[in-house]
Formats: sequence, C-alpha cells, structure tokens
Amino acid sequence: MRAVVIRGHRMNAQMLEKDMDLTTGSANKNPFKYGYFNSVCSDQGEAEFAAIRVMTCGLSSQKFGKIINYAVKCMDPRNIYCEIGTFTGYTLLCAALHNSRQCLGIDNFSSTFYSPETAKNVRARVHANLGHFSFPNVSFVEEDYKKVALDGDRIGVFLVDAEHTREECFNCLEWGHRYLAPYAIVFVDDISACGVYGGVEDWMALHPSEVRELFKVHVHYPQTGDIDDDELGRQRANPVSYNGFCILEFTRKK
Repeated sequence: MRAVVIRGHRMNAQMLEKDMDLTTGSANKNPFKYGYFNSVCSDQGEAEFAAIRVMTCGLSSQKFGKIINYAVKCMDPRNIYCEIGTFTGYTLLCAALHNSRQCLGIDNFSSTFYSPETAKNVRARVHANLGHFSFPNVSFVEEDYKKVALDGDRIGVFLVDAEHTREECFNCLEWGHRYLAPYAIVFVDDISACGVYGGVEDWMALHPSEVRELFKVHVHYPQTGDIDDDELGRQRANPVSYNGFCILEFTRKK
C-alpha cells in the first residue's frame, strides 16, 4: 500500500512570534473551551464566512465555519489544523482565514454518496476554490486518509466530515488519535445523519480518560412541510448546523 507522508510544516520565527499571543499548549491555557459558546450563541462575525460559503458552494453553516476558525486561532501555533472530508474546501478555508496556522485537508472523493460525475465536479471545484483564495497556509492532499502519514506534525484542531457512517467516523477519529497534540479540539460534523454519532460514542468509549464532550447539537435539516415557509427560510438562511455537530476535548494521557 502506497503511503503519502506529509512532512512537518515549518513556521518562520516572525510568524511564530506573531502568533504566540494566543499560546495554547494545555487545557488551562486554551481560550477556546471558555469562549466557544459565545460563538455558538451569537451571529456576530459570520458575514465573511457566509460569503465564503456561497463562493465555494460549501454545505456547512457559516456559524460552523466561524467556530472552527476560532478554534484554530486558539490552538498552539506549533500544531496544525487537519480535516478529513474537504468537499469543496469551505471548512478548510474557514480554518485558515486571518491566521498563519498551517491547515491540511484530506479527501479522495470516494464517498458512496457521490456518483462518478459528482465526484468529478467536486474535485474540480475544490481545486478551483483553493486556487482562487490561494491561502499560503493551506495544503490539500487528494488521497485516502488511511494512506496518509503525518511526519512531525501534531494536530491541534481536527475535523471529521468524511463518509457518513458509524464505522467510518470511528475509523477517522482513530486515525487522528496517533497524531493529536497533547491537548486538542476535535469536531465531528453531521452527527445527526446515518449513525455518525454512534462512531463518536464508540471512540469516546475507547478513550474514556482522554476525551470528553464539550458541546453537542442534533439538528435535522428542515424539510418543506415540516414548518411554515417563513421559518423554513430563516432556518436555511442562518442555521447553527445542517445535520448537527459535536465538539470534543482531547487531553493525552502519558
């Protein structure tokens, strides 16, 4: 099996010094766990993420993009952001916005939800989107994540948004476990769909002393007929999430 090795990212001294104002190497120092709920409860600062969402044809909400961006800004600048399931690049670009943290996306467009034509279109779209924004701190690997190895990097913020099954959610989380920093924030998107949250529960049960849940919201994308048209429009225009998400706090035990 061919392995793709991602060599450790290097930050120059000026970039590192610039970012050390949010030094966050431990749970006690990381401001995300104390401030994320304000991002959940407020729409402030979401306009820019809404614009990126429209431009990239992203499927996650602008609020989700804003929360990921906040987590990345709060993480130790020596760590990286990593996501499995990049789709058209929306969350990857949100993570990298207005900071110099290194952000890595992994996707091979092999979801069983994709037809060959859809996979072709999504592949073309993500490359076009990443090329259009040209963020210097963004890297993308088109490969099965199981064949990707990180050499020297530690993941400070990890997003799982890959194949929506219980088994694959668990497998993604377990792949990431070996690369997580001593303290990390983990997001899992679409937990209300297709048994995904069962994979989260399985992973937490496997690592009970290292993982705890900070936040969880189950949301089912509203369907026409469930509610009146005005409320349907409001929910679709600015939802918390389209199929739920959870935030996990990881602290590695020695």
